[in-house]
Amino acid sequence: MSDIVAKIQEKKKLNANDRIILQYIVDHLDEIPRISSRELARRTYTTSSSVSRLVKKLDFANYNDFKLNVSSYLKNLDYQNETPQAQDDLLTLLNKVSGMEMNVITQTKANLSMETLQRASDLLKAATYIDIVATDTNGAMADYLCHMLWGLGKIVHVYKEEDIQLYFSLHVPKDHLVMVISRFAFSQNIKRVVTNLAASQIPMIAFTIKEDSFLTHYATCVFYAYYEESSENLSKLVFYISLKFIFDLVCVILFSHDYEEREKLGEILKAYYQ
Repeated sequence: MSDIVAKIQEKKKLNANDRIILQYIVDHLDEIPRISSRELARRTYTTSSSVSRLVKKLDFANYNDFKLNVSSYLKNLDYQNETPQAQDDLLTLLNKVSGMEMNVITQTKANLSMETLQRASDLLKAATYIDIVATDTNGAMADYLCHMLWGLGKIVHVYKEEDIQLYFSLHVPKDHLVMVISRFAFSQNIKRVVTNLAASQIPMIAFTIKEDSFLTHYATCVFYAYYEESSENLSKLVFYISLKFIFDLVCVILFSHDYEEREKLGEILKAYYQ
């Protein structure tokens, strides 16, 4: 019995036939809108009346309502605080991952400081040139942010190689804004880079997870992405979901600041692809 059937069983008191039918639906969800209640009964070795009883237990008006909407029903079960497991089926994983993303975004919003948002907004609005320092997966996230900021009229470069990051930190023009992305800020290279930037009084926006992070003491403003201690892969996933939400929020703030100019730039770019 799948996790989804077990979850519904707890709430709806399903009998043996209900569970058999529902398990078939979970396993063949895309087919359900195309088959009749009689065909569903035939495939599950049950009866049309068993199908009708299940439809009513799940609070659908009739079988037609059921077959059109059961996919949405099963894809929107509440899994906000449940961790994916090795034995989970695809539908359970879909619900758990979407629930996890909603939970991460909710936690990220709760932790966001309005003062930090305002300070970052002011720095970004004033900056024409933005440099991003990040390595590994952080570097891939930086590429995403770089692309979005270019689309908002900023001139952006990402520095991923440690030696180039260090050289760059010694020669940053005063009119540049630097963003630093580091989950833990443990890297000695990141510490050297940030120390050099601070010594040159270069404005910095940092993205990390800990309020006692090295970055907190040197950056102009710091965003703390949400993070959970679980398996390494899931912890990283939580961090990057949170980080992307912050990136998207920052970009929307910039977009709203000069809406008409951003729309004009968007139309110019669109024309190149027509």
